[in-house]
Amino acid sequence: MIGVVGISGTPEEVRSYGELVKMTAELIVEQAALMSQVQWNKRHREELLLQLIEGSSLNEGQLLSIAQRLDLDLAQPRVATVIKVIPRPGEPVTLEHLQKLVHLLEYPERDNIVGIASVSMNEIVVLKPVTIINDSWSRKEEEKRVAKLLKRIDQECDFSIQMAIGDYFPELVGIAKSYETAKATIEK
Repeated sequence: MIGVVGISGTPEEVRSYGELVKMTAELIVEQAALMSQVQWNKRHREELLLQLIEGSSLNEGQLLSIAQRLDLDLAQPRVATVIKVIPRPGEPVTLEHLQKLVHLLEYPERDNIVGIASVSMNEIVVLKPVTIINDSWSRKEEEKRVAKLLKRIDQECDFSIQMAIGDYFPELVGIAKSYETAKATIEK
């Protein structure tokens, strides 16, 4: 039991209201539990992303376990993309800017792993799935997706972005290398 709700009146008159109050209270509790689970998943996705891009002390078993709980396939080849938010002149980057961009990157669902880099609060990192053919990936296909994203940002946001896509490197340790190449490109 987590709480008590009471209503007064004669049982015949308030019975239907009592059922309505009971259902409403149950819905509120279920919604709170669902929101808690969504926040838990989001925090763990960001933590997984940070561990993958840091790459220094990867515990593959632990990362695979976390990914499995989050229903992510780490065997899927991925490249890192670094995105910096550029606000209008004279305006700071706000959490609202970052949240809007994260939402655009996560929906519709594309199996991206998205997170705000803790080093710089105006930087978002995306680990994007890629298709490998003959030991390489199609940068042209990714550029088409980037063009669509830029068009959506232009239509829906009051800020612009800079974006750099890293090179592909195999295995989990390759994600950190991909991130380093994207980071080096965006800093030029």
